[in-house]
Amino acid sequence: MNSKTAYYTIQIGFGSYAEATILQDDASVDFPQFGTKIIFDSPTYRVHLGRFKNKLDVERTFAEVRKKYPQSIILKPISNN
Repeated sequence: MNSKTAYYTIQIGFGSYAEATILQDDASVDFPQFGTKIIFDSPTYRVHLGRFKNKLDVERTFAEVRKKYPQSIILKPISNN
């Protein structure tokens, strides 16, 4: 799955709006150094964490995030080729 951005991000979960809001609040406490964002991708709301310019940075953070949110995945930027 790709994100429509020019940076890597980590999707930590998805669900209804209520579930996504709770997950976003939890992630903001667990990882305050990274911004969280709720994205609506019909029919679910997805919670994204951080904006990373390179793969090495996102993989380092992903290793820590995955301990708390095992369903997490890395979303790659779309190339404009």
